[in-house]
This record gives sequence, C-alpha cells and structure tokens, in this order.
Amino acid sequence: MVDHHDALRVLEQAWNDIGNTQLVPSSILKEKIEKIMSPAAGAKGFRYLLITGVLAKTVEPNAHPRSIQAGAA
Repeated sequence: MVDHHDALRVLEQAWNDIGNTQLVPSSILKEKIEKIMSPAAGAKGFRYLLITGVLAKTVEPNAHPRSIQAGAA
C-alpha cells in the first residue's frame, strides 16, 4: 500500500530540488524524458501513468504502478 503522505513528501522534495544543478539528468535521459512527455508522444493517460507509477514505486517498491490513483487499494 502506498502512503500518500510519503508520496507528498517525495513530490515536495522533487519540487525543492528543481534548482539543484547537481541533479540534472544526462543529456540522453533528458532527451528521452522530453520525448515521452511531449504532447506528440501519445495519450495524456500514458504520461499521467508514467509519473504516478514512478511516484508509487519510489514510495513503495512492491506497489503496483497504478496504486497512487484515487480509490486504489
């Protein structure tokens, strides 16, 4: 089970780290992220699932990627 309070802390830390130049991804990773997140890359649902899935797995590695969604058990 994903603790939503833990997820909120992870998001807040990520937000606070935006200006940290030591955390900049490699140019290859940055290019891949931009390609995935581009509106031309596909459905909005996929981008939403990617972010929430990574967040869920960050908070609880055994969680299903969709467990952070509202109403998920």
